[in-house]
Amino acid sequence: MAPSIDDQDDRQARDDPARGEGSDALLRDAGLPLYLREIGAVALLTAAEEQALAAAVDRGREARRCLAAGLVASVDQDAAARQVVCGEDRASD
Repeated sequence: MAPSIDDQDDRQARDDPARGEGSDALLRDAGLPLYLREIGAVALLTAAEEQALAAAVDRGREARRCLAAGLVASVDQDAAARQVVCGEDRASD
């Protein structure tokens, strides 16, 4: 069976350096609309949400540092450990 016109066009686009960077360029160009559609489906953080997230991550890092250095009293260790977990959870969101 002879190659279709579409197959020939694809092969020419891959093989012709003037038309792009080869098959990688075709894959990137084909994937871009899908990528843009998918990222558009996710709401971005507001400035306030981003600041709250950064603060939680910072508190978790500081609590981890204090726990590791032995700077937290035994009665406060559970609270510090919860801050570490909260900061890690927020950082992975």
